[in-house]
Amino acid sequence: MTSPLKIALIVHHQLELGTGAAGSTLTLAAALRHRGHLVDVIGMEIVGDSNSTLSQIRFPWKVAKFLRRALKDGAYDIIDASTGDYWLLTLKEVAATPTVLVTRSHGLEPLAVAARRKAARSGELRLRWRYRLYHGGWRLTEVRRSIGVADLKLVLNLTEKAYLTEILGARAASVAITAPVAGQAFSEVAPTTPLPYRLLVVGGQQWRKGALDHAVVVETLLRSNPDLEVTWLGVAKAPVSSDVAHRIRVIERYEPEEFGAILDSHGVMLSLTRFEGLPVVMLEAMSHGVSIVANAVPGPVDLLIGGAGILVTPGDLNQAVRAVQSLSNDGVRAEMGTTAHSAVQKFRPDRVVDLLIENYREARNAKLASLHS
Repeated sequence: MTSPLKIALIVHHQLELGTGAAGSTLTLAAALRHRGHLVDVIGMEIVGDSNSTLSQIRFPWKVAKFLRRALKDGAYDIIDASTGDYWLLTLKEVAATPTVLVTRSHGLEPLAVAARRKAARSGELRLRWRYRLYHGGWRLTEVRRSIGVADLKLVLNLTEKAYLTEILGARAASVAITAPVAGQAFSEVAPTTPLPYRLLVVGGQQWRKGALDHAVVVETLLRSNPDLEVTWLGVAKAPVSSDVAHRIRVIERYEPEEFGAILDSHGVMLSLTRFEGLPVVMLEAMSHGVSIVANAVPGPVDLLIGGAGILVTPGDLNQAVRAVQSLSNDGVRAEMGTTAHSAVQKFRPDRVVDLLIENYREARNAKLASLHS
């Protein structure tokens, strides 16, 4: 019987369930504890109660102080931190300790910056000068240095893996593809009845979340189909014209345990995000047999190949409208939902955790062997 691992999970966000990277980290911590491992979680609270840029700049310094003390004391077998959080550590420090330092992508920053810069060049997005200083500037150096010193690099999709190995020169053996641990909305049971032609829109009002694209597509669909019902998650008010806004049910916030019931009443999900790692909401929707229409960006591309959903060209809103309309056919929607449910089962929470623990132990065994050689 193998002994439990002592693990620290570090994420540069405020710790709150149901909130992207922080929520995924807390869900992972719970899953690892359920397996008997000892887990501490460190978030932005280490520098205060703010997610401001100043707090994000200060965070790696606080983390470095915490890490050096933890490494000296041998407090952890595994330290798993979001990309960018190790940049103050040196290769010498990391090589000298039996603790395995893991860097984890929650959506790789260099790819996100490239997407934003492309949108800025096309006039879709205006970048503030401050963005170029930190998030679009120095932060990329932090990420590159952190990836360079980490023993194990965890990424979310094939594009991220290619970036690390082909652009940053990371050894392929040190890079592994992982996935977020889906929540209780994930269903292992295939749907037994066809889901209705009702549209679920996921995304807030940010450019990255496809705010303007969602608004145009949804308004077009509502005008062309007077019977279409739409639910929009993550907004206080649907950003569409007033003459169709009353036909949209808005859910600004919901509890994780409520999401499964929401999915069971919608046959189609629209997600026109411009940048993703591997979206948990998409994993959970596919597990319920929901047909997905998503932009062909890294993450969704890996998930929806082989008929598990419909990929559309980012910015081609007419194509997105046609894709949603094509799913009004009950047979097409049911077949795609069945394919989606089957395809996503490899991301079952227990399988994701099994593979992660296997990656942890392999990296730890390799490091201990190198220290004793």
